[in-house]
Amino acid sequence: MGIRLTRRQKDVLDYIKEQVGKGVSPTIREIAEYFGFASHTSSEKHLIALEKKGLIRRRKGLARTIELVYGEYTTEGSMPAGTVPILGDIAAGGPILAQENFQGFLSLNECFGDSNNLFALQVKGDSMVNAGIDNGDFVIIRLQNTVADGEIAVAYLGQDYETTIKRFFFEGSRIRLQPENESYRPIFISRDDTDFRIGGKVIGVIKRL
Repeated sequence: MGIRLTRRQKDVLDYIKEQVGKGVSPTIREIAEYFGFASHTSSEKHLIALEKKGLIRRRKGLARTIELVYGEYTTEGSMPAGTVPILGDIAAGGPILAQENFQGFLSLNECFGDSNNLFALQVKGDSMVNAGIDNGDFVIIRLQNTVADGEIAVAYLGQDYETTIKRFFFEGSRIRLQPENESYRPIFISRDDTDFRIGGKVIGVIKRL
C-alpha cells in the first residue's frame, strides 16, 4: 500500500515537485502565497507531515532546501518507489520555453542507485548527438546548481527560464554552452547574468530503440 496523503498534502507535494523540476525548491513563504494560506504556519504543518511520511526532507536553518524522497503514496494515484518524474522536454537545439509537463515516471534505482534529487527530461533536437544524446532520448539529471568545467548540464536562460542542454565551459567572465554538433554555434553567457541558472548535471541517458 502507498503512503496516505490528504488532498492538500498531495497538492503541496505536487507544487514542490513542479518547482524542483524548474531548478529550485520553494520557500515556506512561496508555498503559503501559492495556496493562499493565512500564515506560514500552515505551510510548515504540511511540510512537517510530508517529512514524517518520508516524502521530503529539509536541512534546518536554510530557506531552499526541500529535497524530494520518492516513495509510494496514494490519493488520486500512487508514485512507485525508486522512480523519478518525467517533467517535460528540453531543447538540444535552440532553447525552448520551460513548462512542467508531467509525463509519468522512470524507474532508475537499478541504473543510477539512489534516485533522490534526480529527474528526467526528454530531449528535443540534435545539438548533442556527438555526445550520444539524440532527439527523443531521456536525460537523467541530478539537481544541483554548480557543475565542473566540461560537464554536460541543464541551463535555464532568460526571464522565462528557457531550457537547453549543453556542455559547460567556464571562460573568465563568461560561460560557453557548447553543443556537440558542428551544425550549431555555442551560446555565451555572462557569469553575472541574473537570468541564467544551472538546473542540474546530466548523469545518464536512456534511449528508446
